[in-house]
Amino acid sequence: MGAASSGAYAVIMMVATSVFGLAPWVSSAVAYVLAMIINFPLQRSFTFMSKGDVRREGLKYLSVHLLNLLVSVAVVHLITQILQWPVFVSVAAVIIIIPLIQFLVLEIWVFKPLMRER
Repeated sequence: MGAASSGAYAVIMMVATSVFGLAPWVSSAVAYVLAMIINFPLQRSFTFMSKGDVRREGLKYLSVHLLNLLVSVAVVHLITQILQWPVFVSVAAVIIIIPLIQFLVLEIWVFKPLMRER
C-alpha cells in the first residue's frame, strides 16, 4: 500500500475500532477502501510511472484491491475473532501481508511496462 496509505490504514482502522466502536472487520474494510483511493494516483504516477490507459489500469487496480480487501478482512477476522488477539496485531499483519502481494501483482499485471505488453 505504500507508506502513506499504510499509515492512513492504521490510523483509520484504530480510530474506527476504538473511537467509533466498529467491529474490527468493518473498520478494516473502511480503512482499506479509503487508503486505496489515496493509493491509485500515487502508485500509478510515482511508483510505477505508468503511461498506460488509465481506465484499463484502473479496472485492473480495482480488481486487485477487491481481492486484497477480502484478504485483509479475513486476516482481521482470523486474528481478532478466532485467535482473540488485539486489533493492533491484525493491523500489523495487514500492513505486512497485503503490500507484498500487491506490489508483485501491480508490477506484473496492472502497471506492466509497455515493453512487456507487446
